[in-house]
Amino acid sequence: MGRAWINLVTPEAGQRFQRHFSGFARWGIEEQTRRGRPILRRGKVTCNPPDQQGLERQIEAYRNHMLMHRLVPDDRRPMLFRNGQRVPFPPPTRPIFHPAFLG
Repeated sequence: MGRAWINLVTPEAGQRFQRHFSGFARWGIEEQTRRGRPILRRGKVTCNPPDQQGLERQIEAYRNHMLMHRLVPDDRRPMLFRNGQRVPFPPPTRPIFHPAFLG
């Protein structure tokens, strides 16, 4: 499991989302420990401060981020969706440095 930044378009949608996913654990996949025991991952919902909210703000925060480097696998990069369909992430506006975690 990873993280998701979700841009909900109304405060009411945000409240519904928070009620549904806070503590959510029915993901439909099961991870196991080395000893074969299932891991229960519960959802945690937080809200960004007002100066970090909005779709454009999030796009600008990640379009030049090292996670967008061509060597980072696509399924590990930030993804952008519109109406449930994946759409291309806007291209970077400057060179992206090699991520240190790739060695």
